[in-house]
Amino acid sequence: QVVKLHSERQVKVVVAEPKVFEEVQGIADNLKNRCPVIINLEQADPELAQRVVDFISGAAYALNGTMQKVGNGIFLFVPSSMDISNELRDQLREKGMFAWIKQ
Repeated sequence: QVVKLHSERQVKVVVAEPKVFEEVQGIADNLKNRCPVIINLEQADPELAQRVVDFISGAAYALNGTMQKVGNGIFLFVPSSMDISNELRDQLREKGMFAWIKQ
């Protein structure tokens, strides 16, 4: 699932909810392609969730990206070309993960 954020240039945000560990390589490929990734692990088995976070965190580190936990079981990973601003971080925590999506 891809969500577009409004900015000067269109940025595609990939939203992933992995069910099996084999999906993480594809998620990491999005970071390699400079797309921010939101991973929702709220419904995942705790062991799977830990493995996913470990793998994607390692990928983000290797690519000089950053990670931010924005909710219970929800993580935002961004490539090195982007930064997570305090304003966005606060907004995600206060208003919920998908506050910017018009219903």
